[in-house]
Formats: sequence, structure tokens, C-alpha cells
Amino acid sequence: MPAEFPNEFVAATKASLDVAATWTLIEALLASAGLPGGVEKVFLDYEVQGWLYAEARKRGWSKTRLADVFQYPDGQWAKHGIVRHEPKHDDHLHVRFACLADEPKCK
Repeated sequence: MPAEFPNEFVAATKASLDVAATWTLIEALLASAGLPGGVEKVFLDYEVQGWLYAEARKRGWSKTRLADVFQYPDGQWAKHGIVRHEPKHDDHLHVRFACLADEPKCK
């Protein structure tokens, strides 16, 4: 393993997170929302949401459209958005996908 790789997760900072690449990943996940087996939720720290929100705005996403994507800027306990705040998720994200009809054990 190269020396620059950490041995454990490291909290994101504006300097260390590739915001553009991370937003590209989120965009790809969003494309599956509402489809069978598509993304339902992405759990990510609220502050990191703000950085991604700014990137999305830079790429032309409207505030109205982003209200369906992020809780940001309405507070970490807002009841909207696919990307939701989860404590201690400033160093990784979790993605929850919808269950398929033929997956009876899926919750």
C-alpha cells in the first residue's frame, strides 16, 4: 500500500475531499432514484452536504431541484432529501438501495 494511504478513515476537509468527484458519484446514484433497486438514501455528514450542494449549484442544479436531494441548507434534521445527515459520516458515506419485489427478506 502506498505510504500516503491512511490506515483508517480520515474525516473529510475541504482540502482533502475531491468534491467534484464525490458529486459525480452522487449524481450517478441519483439517476437510479425511484427505479427498482435504485438509491433510496445516502447518509453523509451535514457539513459535507454543504460542500456538495455548492458543487451542484456550480454545475447548474437549481435550489428547487436540490431540495429533493439534500437536507442542506435547511438543517440536519430536515425531513426532505435523499442525502441525509448521519453523525460520524464525515469520513465515508452509506448508500441504501430500494428492495426489489423478488427480495422478500429485504427490509
